[in-house]
Amino acid sequence: MVRAASVVCAALAFAGCTTPPRVDPAEVARRHLADLHMVIITFKQNNDRFPTATEVHQAVIDIGWGDAFLKDPWGRFYHYRSQARRDPSTIELCSRGPDGELGTADDICVQNPAPAAGEPLRFGSMPR
Repeated sequence: MVRAASVVCAALAFAGCTTPPRVDPAEVARRHLADLHMVIITFKQNNDRFPTATEVHQAVIDIGWGDAFLKDPWGRFYHYRSQARRDPSTIELCSRGPDGELGTADDICVQNPAPAAGEPLRFGSMPR
């Protein structure tokens, strides 16, 4: 991402851009989680069940996103559980955040894994 930002700055040098724009890792994680959520929900709609982690991985590869898409901006695999502990009819989908520990305040998790039609995904910490 930094290389792409440098290219953009070079192209826009006439506009006064001297440093690459800062990419917020939390925002990158939220975008990845939203895309992974779409893959998971599409699988569930087509198969009447949530995919396993292996099936999510295969779907990401089939789409052409690559293995790197399965890792958060801090280099750790996203946490996915197809049957959430608190409600087996939902999923857990999170980034462990900068500290790398699941269940801490800096986690970035999908808060409404099955939103109503038109409802945007909400993000927050790992539910306890």
